[in-house]
Amino acid sequence: MTHAAGRLTPCDVLGVGANSVDYVNRIPSYPEPNGSFSKLRILEQAICCGGQTATALATCARLGLTVRYIGATGTDENGKRIRAELAERGIGMSEAVIRDGANQFALIIVDEQTGERIVLWDRDERLRLRFRELPSEVLAAARLVHVDDVDESAAVVAAITARDLGLPATSDIDRVTPRTIELVETVSYPIFAEHVPRELPAIRCFTHRGSW
Repeated sequence: MTHAAGRLTPCDVLGVGANSVDYVNRIPSYPEPNGSFSKLRILEQAICCGGQTATALATCARLGLTVRYIGATGTDENGKRIRAELAERGIGMSEAVIRDGANQFALIIVDEQTGERIVLWDRDERLRLRFRELPSEVLAAARLVHVDDVDESAAVVAAITARDLGLPATSDIDRVTPRTIELVETVSYPIFAEHVPRELPAIRCFTHRGSW
């Protein structure tokens, strides 16, 4: 934790959420269960660091903002890789958690012709954040709090704390679950994947700063 004159150094954006190590495979066309497209040769492979919140923070850091990350990483090689990559990009990692186990990872298949992708992912339940790992003084040192929907309980707690502190909270919502509406109502500015609004119940949802 970085301090100045006994206080936590402020940052522009605090991200609370997921990170991932992605195994990206580029293939010549979209796979099909039968026929000649049921077996496809991989054209190119790459190992990339990603994850919803980690990617957002990397973008913010690239734009010159000061950023800090709260999220759980594993003790395996993927965990070491993601911690090193985020730190190298200038993201504050003093509040990141290291758990004994595998880091979140994903197998991503990309159609070379259309750019469409399939994502197969896994995340150990031990990577879920505990509420005590979301200290209010760390959130208070940010100008904005950003969450995702991978660990929804942590996201809701972080967003509520931000609201109570008078801070704006944004969210990256990539799927619809029984808690999606709760998360939408908690944050200041919900940000959705393209398919999500079509899958939400046809009701009007209000946040504490506006409506959509």
